[in-house]
Amino acid sequence: MERILEVNRSPDGEIVIRLCAPRRLPVETRRHLLGTTREGLMTLRSLVDAGLRRLDTEEQQGGKKKGPTKIEVQ
Repeated sequence: MERILEVNRSPDGEIVIRLCAPRRLPVETRRHLLGTTREGLMTLRSLVDAGLRRLDTEEQQGGKKKGPTKIEVQ
C-alpha cells in the first residue's frame, strides 16, 4: 500500500510534511491535494513578499534595523 501522508521531525525541530499522491486516488481527493499545494505555494509567496517589504523599509531608513533604542535617563 502506498503512503499518502508522511510527517518527519528533524533533530532541530523542523517538521516536514510530505503529501504523496498514489496513482489510484479519487478525483475529488486529487482536487483537494492540488488545492493544498496551491495554498502552500501562496503561503510561501506571502512570506517572501513580507520579507521583501521588510528589506525595502530597512533600505529606505538607511539600512538601520529596528531594535532597542537607548534612552538616557537622568
